[in-house]
Amino acid sequence: MHTALHTHIARALSVLRSVPWRTIALRLVMVVAGLVPAATIIAVGAALASPTTHSFDRGFTPSPAIITGSAGGELRATRFGVTSYGPCRGWIPSEANHVIRLEQNFHAMRWKIEAPGDTTLLIQGPDGVRCADDAGGRDPQVEGEFPEGTYRVSVGSYTRGETIPYRLVITDLRAP
Repeated sequence: MHTALHTHIARALSVLRSVPWRTIALRLVMVVAGLVPAATIIAVGAALASPTTHSFDRGFTPSPAIITGSAGGELRATRFGVTSYGPCRGWIPSEANHVIRLEQNFHAMRWKIEAPGDTTLLIQGPDGVRCADDAGGRDPQVEGEFPEGTYRVSVGSYTRGETIPYRLVITDLRAP
């Protein structure tokens, strides 16, 4: 029976890899399999959410675009190392907060977090990982060229499990 259980879990995991909110689904599978107590789902379920998805063309309006969310999570951003923008810091969610699709190359953009607390920013895109912290005061920002493609944005906090409301402000610096 133990081997059969592992087989069922392996099949479920292969299916879940394509589900956007696979973190919640994985925990449910673990509860059903008896690997974790159901209380675990209640404790962490409210903090988990699917990333919001947004698409932008050059000259998008309104500019800047403002996207809200809640920073923080259970995953150390340091696992991404040091980028050309700086070291990755803080605690981020296991799923990105936002998925941003750039429909064209942007030659000059600014991605900035505005928050009442100290936050970090991690952007995974087609050209690699960019991390930022404390660009102006406690607010992280990244400026530069962003090629066409999909970007996964994670906003972190400095205390594990702490949540901080924020605004992600995305500006096309070459827009009229």
